[in-house]
Amino acid sequence: MRITGSIHLARLGPTTYRVIRPAVPIGRVTVRDNQDWWFAAADRAGAMLVAGLIEIAARSPRSLVHVPLRGGSVTPVGWGWLGELAAVDLLLAQPALQFPAHRWPEVRRRLDPGRRHSFDIPGRTLEQVCDERPGCWRRTPPAETALAREHAGALLVTATPPALRALADCFAHLAACGPGSVGRGAPYFREKIHPLDGLMRRDERGWFLVYCDTWS
Repeated sequence: MRITGSIHLARLGPTTYRVIRPAVPIGRVTVRDNQDWWFAAADRAGAMLVAGLIEIAARSPRSLVHVPLRGGSVTPVGWGWLGELAAVDLLLAQPALQFPAHRWPEVRRRLDPGRRHSFDIPGRTLEQVCDERPGCWRRTPPAETALAREHAGALLVTATPPALRALADCFAHLAACGPGSVGRGAPYFREKIHPLDGLMRRDERGWFLVYCDTWS
């Protein structure tokens, strides 16, 4: 899988931050704040793109990966109530960066125009992903769990590479298995990450991820 992105720099005091973004707008993907859960919906292309961007974060210990999602106006058909929930961008980082969520608005304002860059993401085929039920986070040591913090419309997910790849697997599984499941008559296909599953810290919210074919 190849993702065309852009690499931006932002200087804040003595620190220069490197921010990676997709080069083109992301279409049918949304992440919403549902108070008790983080709710994400995506079609096949959107889920694969998000999975790839999370994988880039897992390979980039000194970079922030920004997934802009708040600007989209489309929502999945049958999920109109999502419009009542606040949409958030995704911001992905590894613990080594020690990036606090409250610093993001200032970093975003200071980003330079950036330069194009192609990221090659080796991985399994969609068929292999669908055959391998995601669940590797259940073997993740407690020190490798993910932490999520929202600030100013961005959800910062800080996690080690194994935890980031586990989250990427969930989005990849939506893309791989969702179309066949919905095509057999199911209205949607979902993945759920419970706070006690081991991917997120136990005091964190869970994730509810939904594959949807039709958007408006």
